[in-house]
Amino acid sequence: MNKVIRALRRGGIDIVELHNHMLDDQPRLFCMHFWATGDGVTLAKALRPALDATALAPMS
Repeated sequence: MNKVIRALRRGGIDIVELHNHMLDDQPRLFCMHFWATGDGVTLAKALRPALDATALAPMS
């Protein structure tokens, strides 16, 4: 989570809330609310490093 938060902040995106809904979920899932304004291309460029920081594998 910390890498994602740092990437979003570097892109000028504000983190509004971070929480989870379950007590014993596996894998652990978190919900993040964030806020930014701007044109779509600028926002997409700011979001890309945060998505990369999740290290998710592409679906096959």
